[in-house]
Amino acid sequence: MAVILTILQVWIWVNAISSIVAVALILFVLTLLLIMSIIPVRYAAKGIIDTCGDNRVSLHVNYLFRLVRIMAVYRDGFAKVGVRVGFVSVPVFDSRKSDPFKSSSAAVARKRLSASLTSERSKKIKQKMTKKTIKKEGKFFKNFTNYYAVLTDAQGITIIKLALATIKKVFNVLRPKKADISGVVGFADPSSTGLFIGAYEALVAMFGFGETIRLAGKFDADTTVVQLKGNMSGRFTFFRLGIPLLWFASRKPIRTMILEAIRDLLRDFIQSLKRKFLRLFAPRNRKQ
Repeated sequence: MAVILTILQVWIWVNAISSIVAVALILFVLTLLLIMSIIPVRYAAKGIIDTCGDNRVSLHVNYLFRLVRIMAVYRDGFAKVGVRVGFVSVPVFDSRKSDPFKSSSAAVARKRLSASLTSERSKKIKQKMTKKTIKKEGKFFKNFTNYYAVLTDAQGITIIKLALATIKKVFNVLRPKKADISGVVGFADPSSTGLFIGAYEALVAMFGFGETIRLAGKFDADTTVVQLKGNMSGRFTFFRLGIPLLWFASRKPIRTMILEAIRDLLRDFIQSLKRKFLRLFAPRNRKQ
């Protein structure tokens, strides 16, 4: 009897210690996430965009007091993205190394593909692909009309208004603290230039960045002309970024949609578990 009581006491102590450790780990993770959410993410960008000249754009993002850094550079049609964690640099993308037009194997594959298009089999495949494309286009337009009908009703208009308000709040969080961008934009058609400048003025009135981004229209352009030059820098925290997203998710139509989606996922998960248990414990017919 004493042995059983001792075993029970040990079992109770082990459960209590494991519960305390689990609660401590959860609190530690939550505290760590809270600290990481209030540490600012700093970013800076500068560059020149000119359709008639050079194009140079660079972006630097720093997080956790520069322990995590993201660097992106674009120049004359080539882009390079890298991540640095501590003292370890990880190249993410380099268009000079992954340019498909410089690969001999890709060139050989293109030649073989173009040669095979003359065969009868390729013609049949092309016809099937054309039929599939027509079906996809018909399905796309059908879905588009359905989405348009949904978005134009009362609930859809409410969702659009909430989305626009959320985008504005997110923009205010991500808005650069310092920015100086100026340039000229023009199209071959002067009316297109006027429409673009009108849309720009509407965005300025909506978000209020007319002092930092100054654009002028080039109405005498023969082709599309975009000449931009500037720099910007700012910072944000994930805590402040999550507030407008949580506000959007807590509104009535969005909240209802999210709860319905979660309920459907849970129902499908429970049904899949039931099927697995039924298969596991179902009696199997033995071969006689």
